[in-house]
Amino acid sequence: MNKTSDWGEMVKAQGDIWLRLIVFIIGLLVMSFGIDLFIVSNLGATPWDTLHVGLYEHFGLTIGSWSIIVGFFVLGPSALFLKEWPKFGAYLNMILCGVFIDLFLKLPFMVTPDTLTGKIIMFLAGLLINGYGMGIYISAKLGAGPRDSFMLAV
Repeated sequence: MNKTSDWGEMVKAQGDIWLRLIVFIIGLLVMSFGIDLFIVSNLGATPWDTLHVGLYEHFGLTIGSWSIIVGFFVLGPSALFLKEWPKFGAYLNMILCGVFIDLFLKLPFMVTPDTLTGKIIMFLAGLLINGYGMGIYISAKLGAGPRDSFMLAV
């Protein structure tokens, strides 16, 4: 291989990482919106998000802040069990999800519907949107989130 082709491969790899990073962040945005729909529907949420809501209700801060704090404490044991440092995406996931959760919860239309039908529709929309967002962020292959890493370790 000559220096010209090495340079071309390096430029391609850098361009690829920026595209993957954009896809990753879009996936986290979509997933976080789905998480908020679960929470606001008042019909239930994922186990981790239920923990974050409970910590918020008992100790204050915000749900997103608790998501970041819990993620930090989950990432350490995961790294020990897996015997490897988490990928960059795990840290980014931990921080951005918490920020996005808090931002979406501030939107004026994020209110619990009055009717059971409205709550069910919001919950089901959250389910679809959350799953779609997870698929997007995982497709970027920048690493599992803190809770995903923990589950892989266990």
